[in-house]
Amino acid sequence: MHIDDLRALAPLWLSKTEEVRQDKSHWSTNITGDIYGMGWISEMYGYSFGAAEVGLRHKINDDIMIYPGYTPRPGIEPLILHYGLPFKVGNWSFSKLEHREDGIIYDCNRLFDPPHFPREVEMMESDPNIKHGLFLSIECINTLNEGLLLHHASAGCPKPQWSKYLSFLKSRRFSELTKPKYWKGE
Repeated sequence: MHIDDLRALAPLWLSKTEEVRQDKSHWSTNITGDIYGMGWISEMYGYSFGAAEVGLRHKINDDIMIYPGYTPRPGIEPLILHYGLPFKVGNWSFSKLEHREDGIIYDCNRLFDPPHFPREVEMMESDPNIKHGLFLSIECINTLNEGLLLHHASAGCPKPQWSKYLSFLKSRRFSELTKPKYWKGE
């Protein structure tokens, strides 16, 4: 969207989000789709109501976003990973809900539990589409951990101790797996 659209939308987005948050009687999963039933989805509803009020039009396209844990359609490379839902790769799992009141961003060098390494994921699954989904899931957490490391460094945290996982996050393999992706659609 254009910056002028965002300027018009931002105040309405906030006010509509606050309205939805206050309407606790409609937080339940069967009404909002919010699997946690805690009003977290109110921001998305606030956006939708605000965008409608300022006249923004949207084109829905399921090629752009995917939840980690889902398998993308063959040939699709989603650009956005929306990590709102719990997901699992082998015996490793992640749930955003477990960290809702967590100070991980403030705790020097503390990261989310590292997922399986790519070579382990390679051996888990033979179907290339399911394997692609698994790679997206570990990419999500690895990218979040990379961001935490950068944030902790900018906050003056001491350099973390070496580990096989930290070495991987600085490796060429990780860089190749997380290189920019470009949408090939219309």
